[in-house]
Amino acid sequence: MQNKENNFWILYANLMGALFFIFILIIAAIVIKYALTKDKLEGTKNALSQQEQTLEQKKQDFEKQEQIIYTLAKRLADVNSSYEKLNVKDQDLLILVGLLEKREEEYEKLKEKFTEFRQRLNNVNYSKQELSAELKKNPNLNPIINEEANIILDSDILFNTDSYILKSEIKENLRKQLTLYFDSVLNNKIFAPKIENIIIESHTNSDGSYMYNLDLSQKRAHELLNFILSFYKDTRLQKLLIATGKSYSEPIFKNGKEDKISSRRMEIKIQISNKAIVQDIEKLIFN
Repeated sequence: MQNKENNFWILYANLMGALFFIFILIIAAIVIKYALTKDKLEGTKNALSQQEQTLEQKKQDFEKQEQIIYTLAKRLADVNSSYEKLNVKDQDLLILVGLLEKREEEYEKLKEKFTEFRQRLNNVNYSKQELSAELKKNPNLNPIINEEANIILDSDILFNTDSYILKSEIKENLRKQLTLYFDSVLNNKIFAPKIENIIIESHTNSDGSYMYNLDLSQKRAHELLNFILSFYKDTRLQKLLIATGKSYSEPIFKNGKEDKISSRRMEIKIQISNKAIVQDIEKLIFN
């Protein structure tokens, strides 16, 4: 009986020892599995963390790319808008270029017309110079003709002081001179048709009052006019002649001072018609 109890407790002890050993093995297995699982989880966690960082970086890169795409799209829209505006401006520019070319053509034509008109004026002036040179070949006219084919006479030769009556002794020679002059002027085919007036101007110096000299100069101008009409009966000249007194409004100066002798003078001046000049301009511009 005693042996049976001892055997029981031995078996029980062995069984408990075996169970304890099994329990230890189970605990060890659990611990090992936990450790392995923990390491695996840690690795997984690290991998997930890296993936998360990678995803975050990709997200940031994507956002940057999205921003770049948005910026590029906006720039493209601006470029398209600018291009459309440029197209409109290019069309406007082409129109302006066309207008400019047309204006340049018109300018060139006008320039040519102006050059032609200036040449015509030069021809008139040149004709006057030619006439002047031709008149100066005559010894009787040479002293009294200037470069513009106008006559300049010394008042002291024609009139006594303060008188407006022509001296008798000069009338015959004066008549010859003026006849030669008017014949040459009126028969000049180039600018005779362009003459508007032939003006007789009487000038004095500043001795005496302005009104006195104005009255004297006017009387002298009309005296010379009447003298010319008394012997030169050409109706062309009668229509052209005008007499005017200038008093001392146009004195002649030498070395900054009035030359009183030269200022006392009679001038017979050819005036070209403004109407003829205007007609020439109109013909050049509108033809």
